[in-house]
Amino acid sequence: MYYKTFIPQKANTTDMAVQYGALLEAIEEGMSRLPEKSQTVFRLNRLEGHSVEEIARLLNLSEKAIQYHLTQSVKKLRVHLKNYILSAAVLLHLFP
Repeated sequence: MYYKTFIPQKANTTDMAVQYGALLEAIEEGMSRLPEKSQTVFRLNRLEGHSVEEIARLLNLSEKAIQYHLTQSVKKLRVHLKNYILSAAVLLHLFP
């Protein structure tokens, strides 16, 4: 039986889908608690992949202001998502 610990177990895709859905809901809920400008900056950078420079031009803000919004957003989301960190780690490990 010892060898079974080294054999990958079949992933329960239903459970993973539920965890993924819960994580997405938690992210959306956390983002909804951010100030509007921070939400916009976070979405543009982290979800849409725009650079700080692009966002600064688009929103007519300084790059420092964009960095500030990103830093504050990440700090607040980290606190909000602390209960979902383990789920996120598992999902990232299974779906790189």
